[in-house]
Amino acid sequence: EDEVGPLEVLVNAAGVLRPGGVTESSLADWQRMLAVNATGVYLVSREVARCLSSRRRGAIVTVASNAAGVPRVGMAAYAASKAAASSLTRSLGLELAPYGVRCNVVSPGSTRTPMLAALAGSPGPDDVPVLDEPAEARVVAGTPQDFRLGIPLGRLAEVQDVAAAVVFLASDAARHITVHELVVDGGATLR
Repeated sequence: EDEVGPLEVLVNAAGVLRPGGVTESSLADWQRMLAVNATGVYLVSREVARCLSSRRRGAIVTVASNAAGVPRVGMAAYAASKAAASSLTRSLGLELAPYGVRCNVVSPGSTRTPMLAALAGSPGPDDVPVLDEPAEARVVAGTPQDFRLGIPLGRLAEVQDVAAAVVFLASDAARHITVHELVVDGGATLR
């Protein structure tokens, strides 16, 4: 605040994903995902909430994941960490509402990012995963053996789709929206 002036908006958008089944994954992977995806949201939101509540205005938006509400094979730790972040943000919204501070969640589905390429991509040059057409088609179609629905809109989200939802919830256009989860997944979770 000394450098940029009073804070008005916080967007919690950091995230890490280490896929793996519960019985095969490591405690270190579990702890890393919780540290970044949940504890990070708690620590930063707590400090910013103090500033916003004293000014009696502002918005906090947390980018979680549609995985937080839909079980998926190999994503239990990630889903748990994002569910924690979502629940924390919505509970904080109740605490801060009397101070005029809004807290909301954006829960994207499959979005064209390096994280998705690492999760679902095809092996590319030097074994670096690439989200090529066959990989993208697999994501859009879903994988019944993993209990993962496809995407009814028939395409991946772009980063701009998620950013637009965040900007909306942070703006005065959403001045009467709090404790809300906006799912941006092309219908993949049927919510």
